Parts: sequence; C-alpha cells; structure tokens
Amino acid sequence: MFLRRLMVVISVVLFTACGGGGGGNTTSNTTATITGASGSAGSGNCDSAAGSGSQPGQAVVIPVCAGATQTGINLTVPPPASSPALIAQVLGVGSSATNTGAQIHQGENGSVFLCGTGFAGNLQVSISGPGDITVGTPQLITCLSGSTQTSGIQFPVNVSAGASLGGRTVLVTNSQQDMTAFAGGLEVIP
Repeated sequence: MFLRRLMVVISVVLFTACGGGGGGNTTSNTTATITGASGSAGSGNCDSAAGSGSQPGQAVVIPVCAGATQTGINLTVPPPASSPALIAQVLGVGSSATNTGAQIHQGENGSVFLCGTGFAGNLQVSISGPGDITVGTPQLITCLSGSTQTSGIQFPVNVSAGASLGGRTVLVTNSQQDMTAFAGGLEVIP
C-alpha cells in the first residue's frame, strides 16, 4: 500500500532528454501538442479514467500503474528554440571539470562552471535543493579542452556551513526559455 497509484501529469512544459556528456539534459518551454488521450485502468488497480483535459495548454493527466494500458496518445515535443541547442556537457569547481560533475564543501565559497553548447546571451542559473546554496551573477566563458573550444558559463556560489549533503542539479535557462540540467552534478560534501 506504499505506492498504490502513480500519476504522471503532462503539462505544457515538457522535459526531454537531449544532452551529451554525463548529465546534460535540454528542455524547451514551448507548447506541446497532446491529442487522443484515452485508455483503460487495466488490471493494475487504478481507480480513475485516463485522458482528462485535452484542450491546448491544459494539463493532461494520464494514470500509470502496474498492468495499465494507455492507447491513442500522440505527443509532439518541439525542438529547442535556440541554435545551437543549450547543452551542458561538463561541470567543474575551481579550474577543472568532468562529465560526471564536481564536489564542493559545506561552508565553501567557490566558482562553478559549465561547458557545452549554446551558452550565450542572458542566462539564469539555479541549483536544486533546500536553498542552502546561493548563486551569484553568471558570466559567459570560453572553455578549452585540448584544441577544442566550447561555450560555457561561470558563476560564484556560497554553500552554507550547514548545507545538506548530496548531489544537486544545476539548471541553466536562456532567454528563449530553453533549459539544460546537469543532474546531480554538484555534490555537497563535509
């Protein structure tokens, strides 16, 4: 009875995995088209019918549980608005980066950077978690790996002394509302 039902809500903001490297995911905040939502509860003990709310811009709720089937759902996700696409490929603290992320200590003031493609213009940065890491103003940088140059962003962070330990996702959004996420790439350690 721990998890009897799992509801997946598909709304106008859809997240699609389009990243390279070890954590880059890209999303586009443009309207998606969802049509033909129908289905049956199947034998998985789902209590509600599928497919409510099929008007453009309205969320469509599709129940998903063991043994259930969903048919006739057509989902269209538009490509990113920016070109090249905003994709985070490596993340680092200080002066080196990897495609698996980096660590930062509780109580540390540091400089975090992301490199990849599409880093240009006015970018906003946020870090997931309980709000115990503050993010300063981001600056565009050029990243160099061997003889290959890519675009990037660098920003100061202040990790509180009592910050929760564990991985954090770094999110970057551009002015076209495209977003890239380096999932769990910044790990807070003691």
